[in-house]
Amino acid sequence: MIEYVSQDSLATILICSNIIFEDIEKDTFKPYTIPQWNKLAIKIANSNIKRPANLLNADKEHLIRELELTQEEWERLDFLLNQGAKLAIELEKLNSLGIRVSTRSESNYPKSLRQKLKAYSPPVIYYSGDIELANRDLVSIVGSRDVDDHGFHFARQLSQKIARQGFGVVSGGAKGVDSIAEFHCIDNGGYAVSFVSDTLNKKIKNKDIRNAILQDKLLLISAANPYERFYVYSAMERNKYIYALSKIAVVVATSDNKGGTWSGATENLKKGWTPVFARSDNNSPVGNQNLIKLGVYPLSDHDINKDSFSVKYLIDNSEPNNSEGYKQMDLSDL
Repeated sequence: MIEYVSQDSLATILICSNIIFEDIEKDTFKPYTIPQWNKLAIKIANSNIKRPANLLNADKEHLIRELELTQEEWERLDFLLNQGAKLAIELEKLNSLGIRVSTRSESNYPKSLRQKLKAYSPPVIYYSGDIELANRDLVSIVGSRDVDDHGFHFARQLSQKIARQGFGVVSGGAKGVDSIAEFHCIDNGGYAVSFVSDTLNKKIKNKDIRNAILQDKLLLISAANPYERFYVYSAMERNKYIYALSKIAVVVATSDNKGGTWSGATENLKKGWTPVFARSDNNSPVGNQNLIKLGVYPLSDHDINKDSFSVKYLIDNSEPNNSEGYKQMDLSDL
């Protein structure tokens, strides 16, 4: 087995990951969802089993008694825990590609994911690059794929300021705003975390991405199977992870009341994970304007182009937004 994977993580991956399944839709037994794993993890912690690692060598009667499992639950858990040989092969394969795995049991698991999302944090994550980048000071920059020239300029200027002031960018790695922000930040001496929702194995083959990873300037991370194709639900799910990793978030452009950017921003408003700003100027989309009406902080080209503009000021002087109504932040000193 891969040396860096602990026994606790091994058990978690076996139970929660789908990387060992050739066709998960046809398999009788499926990996646990996040709510299902949380329920099982509570049982484990409150029983004599104590830790996931102790599932690996426990006998049937002991597990059924300690975890209060039905026969059907036992059969599912037993099947998953007995896929160790397949998992070892898959982990070796991923490792050869430059992809590693972490779980909530590991000390290198991103701290803010666990702290902000708690039970909603993904049990298993895959990554390529220096995972410690996820624990540094990050600003999430999100927005539409088809961003206009005004949005492009805003994302570029903001990411340059972020990099030059010693911070990094976290985004979703998609075309448009995400990729603009990530690579303009890196090109200006900063660093970036790209939380992707699909095909991590293909994305790391891109020459520019691999070079940035090798220079410890870029971390690719995902809660999805590294071979998994694009699914809308996975893209929606990773929105919360992007917000949770950031000190503050900035929406460059969003459709009004629809799409992933709008969904992610409004979910963050309800949950209060991180303070969020939206581009606010004469050219900003209606969606941005309506986010501000819901309580998002406005941020304009004029604000970020001031010599006195400070990312640290925004971080230190903003709190999770009040979704009950419009909330103005005084940027006059920036």
